[in-house]
Amino acid sequence: MKIKTAMTIVLVAIAVAFLAFYGATSNHDDLYASESEYPTVSTRALMDSMYSSIEEMYADADVVAEIKIIDQSVEMVRETAAQTVSKAAITELYKGDRALQEMVIAEVGGPVDYGKVAINKPSTGQHQAKIVEQTVVDSPVMKKGNAYLVFLRKNQKSDTYSPLGGVQGKVRIRDDRVVYTIKKEVLEENEDVFFLQKEYGGKIKKELIRKIISLQQKEKE
Repeated sequence: MKIKTAMTIVLVAIAVAFLAFYGATSNHDDLYASESEYPTVSTRALMDSMYSSIEEMYADADVVAEIKIIDQSVEMVRETAAQTVSKAAITELYKGDRALQEMVIAEVGGPVDYGKVAINKPSTGQHQAKIVEQTVVDSPVMKKGNAYLVFLRKNQKSDTYSPLGGVQGKVRIRDDRVVYTIKKEVLEENEDVFFLQKEYGGKIKKELIRKIISLQQKEKE
């Protein structure tokens, strides 16, 4: 009995120590995942309709799902702006056509090789980088091989989908957690844009899924 009691005390102590350590280290920097290996340039001019809550996005979304990006390409639009077109596999569908297994997602931005594009090259400091990633509010496009939870709208003029709010309707999932893809200073300056990352960043995925399922149930009532 004494051995069992002592073992229980040790296990509890280990658990408390782990939680204390994890709580102290699970901040923005620990759970930040860079989405671009290149210098970035940012614009806010191409923002879609803005949302202020997950309830608004769920109501407007044609598709709410967990996805994995399996292939993508970058194309130039009007010679000056990049658009990334990604093929995504749906791993879990919460709202939308149940027949959907894959989809094509179009996002504004992406890596551009300015050595091959005949437009003015943006300055990135002391020198001009050859490859620069165009972003909207410093939010890089989703990347091949990564998993995300997305709120998407169907584009009227094509068979593609796009994140609601331009960059608002997507969060990256890694090791069953929502990770930050926005730098801390950008997040602090744009909390209205990245409210989803602000609220769920660093938390286990289940917390966000639980909220989505509650909205799903309300929709059925």
